[in-house]
Amino acid sequence: MNTAREPQLNIQNDPAPRLPGLDILRLGAALLVVIYHYGFRGGLNGEFLNFSLFETGSWVQYFYFGVQLFFIISGFVILWSAENKSWIDFATARILRLWPAYLICVSITAATFYWTDTQLFETSVLHWLTNLTFFAPAFGQSFMDGVYWTIVLELIFYFWVMAALWAKLLPRFTHELCLGWMIVIVANEFWLESGIASKALLTSHGVWFIIGILMYSMWSRGASAITNILLVTAIALSMIMAVIEHMGIAGQYGYSVEFLRPTIANSAVIFLAAATIVMGNRLPGGRIAFVLGGLTYPLYLVHQNVGYIMINDLRQSMSDVQAVGLVVVAMLVLSTIIFLFWERPVGRLLKRFVTKVQMSLFNIQLINHRKHA
Repeated sequence: MNTAREPQLNIQNDPAPRLPGLDILRLGAALLVVIYHYGFRGGLNGEFLNFSLFETGSWVQYFYFGVQLFFIISGFVILWSAENKSWIDFATARILRLWPAYLICVSITAATFYWTDTQLFETSVLHWLTNLTFFAPAFGQSFMDGVYWTIVLELIFYFWVMAALWAKLLPRFTHELCLGWMIVIVANEFWLESGIASKALLTSHGVWFIIGILMYSMWSRGASAITNILLVTAIALSMIMAVIEHMGIAGQYGYSVEFLRPTIANSAVIFLAAATIVMGNRLPGGRIAFVLGGLTYPLYLVHQNVGYIMINDLRQSMSDVQAVGLVVVAMLVLSTIIFLFWERPVGRLLKRFVTKVQMSLFNIQLINHRKHA
């Protein structure tokens, strides 16, 4: 009697896990970055804009901590989405989530560069094609938009989560992985200073992912002594990394170094993430929160360089504040259109295609199994 088990089909069609508050918080993080770029970063040294709504020394210069808030949210949500998934299901779901919006936003940015004949940015077919891979610098090309570097960090984080799923280290060894990662961060940032390790192991920004992971562990499985200790340690390390991050930015753009304000900004984003998670489903949800969370990714991808071009053009016929306000509204509308009428439909088509491929592979595997049974 043959007792061998037949291969099992495991196609994941579950909707992405979500808390309504996190959808709203994601949009808040994106708006922090938008305000930072339009109101402060773009006007530094007249690099992209000929004005700054906020001068050096204002709190707006710390709105870049919206990026760190994104990393915390990502650590939380990605560990949640990885629950009960195989490594290949996880990897497939992540690519299907990221690529449709990325494709259209890169294309919109390239088209804007070409059609406006801007002097600020240049592009080519090769530049566009290499940016579609997420890793343009690997092909000797620059990122088409300055925000794309954070998407690369996200992809590296996904790779390590995928590897941990493949090795069956998650969720069983979540605490050990977080501790080991923090040790690597400290060793590299304060001793080895390896650029390769900084990129491959995310030692410059990984602590914020760790905070999100530990918040998820506490939220999903309850507080424990080890979780509390690791979370407090990660938060303390993030305070140091926040100052280091600020020192690097201040040195790059030529403004004075602060030590207290970066830690306050970092504390604020950690508090916002924790408070949102604790409140959970008590925050307003429904269709509006879903759309607000959904438009965040295209807003983040498309707002910066395209926004600079639009603001410079509009300033010829209106005030700086009016130009910035109008472009913010335009970007929110454009991002909503991308989410509802491109990202979701294309995402569904890709999921159907992947499902058909998985079914075909399953049927071939099943036939071969029965032949040899």
